[in-house]
Parts: sequence; structure tokens; C-alpha cells
Amino acid sequence: MNTSSNPHNKSTFSINHDTLLFWGLGAGLMATLFTLFPTYSSIPLFYKLVGVFSLSRIAIGQLYHSQETVVSALGLDMYWAVASLSTLFLLWCWMWLIERRTFWTLLKGKRIIMSYARGVLIGIVMMSASVLVLLLFNAITHKTPVISQTHREDLAGASLAFLGWMLQGLKEECVYRGWLLPLLGVRYKPWPSIIFSSLAFALMHITNPHVTLIGVMNLTLFGVFCAVYALATDNLWGVAGMHAAWNWTEGHVFGLPVSGISYHGGSMVVFQNSKNVWLNGGAFGPEGGVAVTVVLLLSIIFASLVLRFRIQPFFPSVFPAKRRAA
Repeated sequence: MNTSSNPHNKSTFSINHDTLLFWGLGAGLMATLFTLFPTYSSIPLFYKLVGVFSLSRIAIGQLYHSQETVVSALGLDMYWAVASLSTLFLLWCWMWLIERRTFWTLLKGKRIIMSYARGVLIGIVMMSASVLVLLLFNAITHKTPVISQTHREDLAGASLAFLGWMLQGLKEECVYRGWLLPLLGVRYKPWPSIIFSSLAFALMHITNPHVTLIGVMNLTLFGVFCAVYALATDNLWGVAGMHAAWNWTEGHVFGLPVSGISYHGGSMVVFQNSKNVWLNGGAFGPEGGVAVTVVLLLSIIFASLVLRFRIQPFFPSVFPAKRRAA
């Protein structure tokens, strides 16, 4: 059936300015609920259950704060495993009970390993480019220690920490680019959907320590790049790898704060801010500085033009029932 002959189907796929704000805010709040509620509820529950089974709840809970780098990295991995799996479980329940579709409709893409590896490389290059800008403008200073047993442990811990960031990146990409972006996209034009989902992603970080206006703007741009990259490649795995590598490189390769938080688990080298807070982001980390703004803007332009940005086929494909009705 042609959608133009059915006003009910037509309203599904065309923008409605009267309801865009209401629907966008509602869907954005649901995405935030999926992301934050399981994290703050499942972690204490997990430690309590561990205690019930006669293990040391205190010891498990303090793994992340251990003075031993590798143990701390294991604690970080455990934290992200519990937080991410609980978020994905809640999202699965919602999709199964309310939307009546399978969770696997989120995980678009073929050649998963190759796509993920390419995304990891892109994330490393983008964050490294940001740090290079900071170095060129003397906005950070280098504090790499000499090679020692401690430094070898830092390398091991930093490498191990990547497993946790893989889960964290997949979790947020499933929620914001896998679920929220197509949910808005089947109802409205592509760019409003990209902007709303990216704003929701950025505002999810609003309670992070040392958050700034530039930080929120950069997180929004990061969300835009992730959306453009996912839509241009018609693949969620690549952007999940990019997200994981971006955070891991920032926190565990260069030892800088990730969205206002300095994570344990070791770092391969250590940098610290020196001056030009507007450029390096201060205590919020590079994501709060103009250097990252420039890198993200250039990356969005690159992804839009070089990757032949095509977005229309993506949205209906994740809602096959609605596509058939059209």
C-alpha cells in the first residue's frame, strides 16, 4: 500500500512538528532510564548477592580501588559487565514485552569482527588526534615513567581494561544508536532524529563530575558522529568499537579523565593538564575542550561525505512490521 493514500501510515514516517518535542523528550528519557537505572540498582544488588554466597562482598566491591593495577582493571571490567548486561536485559524486556520485536534487530551489520576492528582503529585515531592537538599547543604535559615492573603492570592493566570498555560501548550504542535513533527515525526526518538522540546521549552525562557546557556540546557532537557513522555504514558494530576505543584510549592509553572521571586500571602513558583549560577540558578531560570539538566536527564532515552518507534505508529496516504496513 502506498503510504500517501493512508493518512495513518503517512503520519508514521513524516515529521510532525506538534509532537516531535514531546516524543523526542519521552524517548530520550526512556533511553536514559535504560542506561542509568540498571547501573545504580544492579551494582549494589550484585555485591549483596555475592555476600550471600559467602564471598567477601567488601573485597569484591573494592577490587576497582585496589592498589594493584591488574586487580583494579578486573574490578573495572566487573563493574561494566554488571552495569552493561543489566541495561541490555532491561532493554530486551522492553522490546519483547512492549514493542513485540527481538533484541537482535538492534545489532545491525555484517562482517562483525572486521567492522568492530575498523571502529576500534577509528576511535584510537580520533582520540590520538585530539591529544596531538593538545601537545602541539602545550595544553598537556607528558609524564611517562621509565620502564619498570610497575609500568609493565600498568600496561597489563590498561590492556585488560579494554574488555570493560567493550561492554560499556556496546551498551550505550545499543540504547542510543540501536534503539533510540531508529525509534525516532521511523517517525521523523533523519536529522531531527540524529539531533534528539545525540542530545539525549549528552544529557545522560549531565551528572558527571566537572561537567561543562563545552563538554555537553562535545558529547552531543560525539553522538552525532556515532549516528552518522552507524547510518553511513548501516552497521552498529563499527560504532560500538569506535566508542569503546575512544574511551579506552582517553583513559587508559593517555591517562586522562573520561567525561570527568579518572578511571583506575592503569594507563600506558600519563598526561596531565598544564594550561589552556578551554582547549584541554580541565578536570572533565579532553571531551570538555575545543581540541575535541575540532576533531569531532571534521570527523562528522568526513563520515557524511567520504562514507557516502545514506540514511533513509536504515530506519524502516529495524521495524519490519511498520515497513510492511506501509
